[in-house]
Amino acid sequence: MRTIAIGILALMCCGCAAPAYDLVSHDPESPWLAGQRWVRTESSRATVSASFDRCWLDHLGFEVEVVNQTDAPLVVDPKQFTFTLASSAGDLPHSLAQRFAAEDPARMHTRLEQATPSGGVLDPLLLVAGVAVVALAVLAGTIDPAPNQDSAYEDPGYAPGTGGCVAPQTSAEDPDPQPVKWVPVSDFDRERERSMGELLQRTELQPGQSVRGEVWFPAKPLRRLLGSSPSPGHGITAAPPRAPSDHALTLRTPEALGGQEIVYSIAME
Repeated sequence: MRTIAIGILALMCCGCAAPAYDLVSHDPESPWLAGQRWVRTESSRATVSASFDRCWLDHLGFEVEVVNQTDAPLVVDPKQFTFTLASSAGDLPHSLAQRFAAEDPARMHTRLEQATPSGGVLDPLLLVAGVAVVALAVLAGTIDPAPNQDSAYEDPGYAPGTGGCVAPQTSAEDPDPQPVKWVPVSDFDRERERSMGELLQRTELQPGQSVRGEVWFPAKPLRRLLGSSPSPGHGITAAPPRAPSDHALTLRTPEALGGQEIVYSIAME
């Protein structure tokens, strides 16, 4: 039984990895340290600074700061940020030769609220394999099928999503408050809360004012581009190797801000 379970686990763990990558600015003055790779662009309307933050939940996150350089109010609309892709080998598919718009911050906030550590998507084959592993483990006596009565989710003082504890509950029959369990916030929940709080919203900037926040893009177009150039050692579902080519991503600011462009090389890790 153990051998079969291990085999199924091995099947689940291979073949699903995607190429790891980073976006590196062409600006030679842009520092390399993660989170500090700011690139500043100027126009007569606005100064826009941007830094590629991370790829998370199948989205690309850019931290952006905008300063109004005009004498009149300036509207910053995150939905009007776009990016384009390029390949020096000239093999860019027609479907990727277009501008891709940033996510609506309201919709992105909803997606983040509903997000799960697995991304909310379960492959049916992997789900069946996972169920099989649990069933085999129970049969082999390696897992106790009885629920864990000490789970934090069973505690009346625990509220999922609160990141800690809630006030003890009392009643007329039981005036003494129940002990409260402190439940640490997971890294995923902490990252999600941070992301929701930092989303750049549509803002009207007065002259000289600035605003800062994150602009999110769907990562699917970039994944499709890099799918033709997988990193060595990927599983059986990876695309077949092709001749290497240099890829680039160009971040473009809204026309209202000057339409500046920031070019990033796509570095495979």
